[in-house]
Amino acid sequence: MLHIYREPRVYSGASCILCKVVISLSDIKELERKVLKFLFNHPWEYVPGRVLQGLFGVDHNTLQKIINRLRRKGFIIFSHRRKGY
Repeated sequence: MLHIYREPRVYSGASCILCKVVISLSDIKELERKVLKFLFNHPWEYVPGRVLQGLFGVDHNTLQKIINRLRRKGFIIFSHRRKGY
């Protein structure tokens, strides 16, 4: 199951995303929004990472960094190994 909650958190410092493919910051923010919206629309089922990769046209590392960035922003995204997010 997937549960996403919004918690207010304060983080200091800047975060950066490094990926093999050059993606602009606005594209990253757009991808974050799309991933979060998709996960919100599928709250009671695990969504495999490969499905998300195919939907958004990103590789494993980029998807992982987007999920981690959303978590740092305060979203709680549960994941289960071999099942998804």
